[in-house]
Amino acid sequence: MYLSPQMTGKTLHSESQRALTNWLRANREARHVTMRTVAGQLGVSHSWVAKTENGERRLDMNEFVDLCFALGLDPHQGLNLVITSKSAYANASYPDLKAAERAPRFRPKGK
Repeated sequence: MYLSPQMTGKTLHSESQRALTNWLRANREARHVTMRTVAGQLGVSHSWVAKTENGERRLDMNEFVDLCFALGLDPHQGLNLVITSKSAYANASYPDLKAAERAPRFRPKGK
């Protein structure tokens, strides 16, 4: 499997991570919900929410879904945002998988 340089590097400060955290913050603010309110719903400190929104910590998938539900958001929208932000280089970075499937497989000599 080919891993692009974008995949092997840290994602904390990536464009897609910034887009996601900005989306989360903008939606929280649009709903007039404080960080402390969200933190209380999730059972975390308000600094956890602040660090997440400021890009100082990464969200794992479960945390992301829980945060979306706490804000009344559809997690699919956030995921689509990440996919869209990555699509600019995705087609150039990944080889044609169909071509790889057509490639001859290794066969030992004499068989």
